[in-house]
Amino acid sequence: MEILYFCYTDGKIWKYESSTTTSIHHQTIENNIKIFPNPASTKLYFDNPFDHKVISIYNSNASLAQVSTINNQQIDISTLSNGLFYFKINSENKIWVGKFIKQNL
Repeated sequence: MEILYFCYTDGKIWKYESSTTTSIHHQTIENNIKIFPNPASTKLYFDNPFDHKVISIYNSNASLAQVSTINNQQIDISTLSNGLFYFKINSENKIWVGKFIKQNL
């Protein structure tokens, strides 16, 4: 199985799975996550119940920049450099995606 992630100019991250098997694996991609503040400098807060979920953060070159576990509806982003980042949260049959700007004050 081949899994590809790609980003369009609208900033959304999409997942494409290619397989030669006859079974179908379906995951819904959601992008209605509320995060704040945006831009953020040290912490990013989530308005959705994502505690104990793993979040993968990618830089604008689609390279993995950080993997964290969401605790108390927040993650620490203080070690990230300034710039635009995309994130992905896997939760059962859904993939939640979004973007944020890291900007030191």
